Amino acid sequence: MMAPQRAYSSDLKRRKFAQLLNFYPIEFKGNPLNLLFLEDTTLIADPKKYIQLLNSPNLYDDTREFCLTATRDWCFRSYSISQSPDPTQISEKLFTNYTDAHQFLITQSNLASLIEERALKNKPDIVLLVVVDGLSFYDVLEWDQVEPCFVDGPSITEFGYINVRGDPPISNRLFKMGYVTQQGYTYYNPDGDNLSYHFFDRFSSNRIEKVAEFSDILSHLASIKIRKGYIQIAAAGLDNLCHHHPGRPPIKAYIDQIKDFFQQIIHHFIEKGRSVLACLTSDHGILWKDYVPKDCKIVGSQFSGEIGSPRYLIGSLNRHFSKALITADGKAYSLLKFDYMIRQVRSNEWGVHGGLSAWESIVPLLLKYYSPRGKK
Repeated sequence: MMAPQRAYSSDLKRRKFAQLLNFYPIEFKGNPLNLLFLEDTTLIADPKKYIQLLNSPNLYDDTREFCLTATRDWCFRSYSISQSPDPTQISEKLFTNYTDAHQFLITQSNLASLIEERALKNKPDIVLLVVVDGLSFYDVLEWDQVEPCFVDGPSITEFGYINVRGDPPISNRLFKMGYVTQQGYTYYNPDGDNLSYHFFDRFSSNRIEKVAEFSDILSHLASIKIRKGYIQIAAAGLDNLCHHHPGRPPIKAYIDQIKDFFQQIIHHFIEKGRSVLACLTSDHGILWKDYVPKDCKIVGSQFSGEIGSPRYLIGSLNRHFSKALITADGKAYSLLKFDYMIRQVRSNEWGVHGGLSAWESIVPLLLKYYSPRGKK
């Protein structure tokens, strides 16, 4: 099950970038996870305005500055680090530099706004959102154009799906933009007061299809006509594999299937001459058993009551190994560092989630506009 060894970004390249910032501002390109290692730096929020102010007669403090998206008149150099940092190092940085992660990374709670912005810019015929239940950015590093997205809250399904949905929901935002035909697909029962119901709470009941496998979605899409619309899919991922599977789960096969399914849906609309803004992400990642440190500290004896998840507690807990968070709905969670567990991982648990680590808290983001051939 263990993933093959990968070439992660080096400390040397990050140190060189940090040294260059001592002399002039730089545009950073590449994987933003590397920015979590910076110290005493300032992000230039508006590069165009920054250049204009530099040309004014006013003097400015000598600070170490960088930007993420430079304008054409940017007169300083760029520096690129395309590879991802080692997930163990990132796990430490996420815990110590939690606030910085919100500044440098795309966050899960901002995805609805990002999709809305891209839809306004590209004006696609179809907007597609696929949310996979359990998939880490570090599971799919070999995918082209995949970006890291930070789960800014507990890395659990109940939080992640609603966080991606947004407030107001992405379906509402797109409806106001003219995407009035909206179709939902889910592997879970959308009736009643459950997670699937809330994920699709702005959809008409006759516009939500419960499916058993990927092919059901493709078959149903082939049976309906959508000229301009929004497709929202709650898809099965690796979550069930990590909790319940007889023997080592076939992780790579499932990942390949997810990617193929996503590409097939895009191809379905492209073949019909529709332009597509397609987004794939996940509610949370998974810390696989093979990545749990052998010297992991078990701290469950410090708490009273029934212990469920090994990676988080409900409520605010101030410990050197936990990060207490209050979500937008007022709920309190305490997430554990990657090298701490509330209890031992059970023999039939191939992975866990809910805590704060690179594997659990950084999910993949594929967001791309596709135009059919010959269509401008």
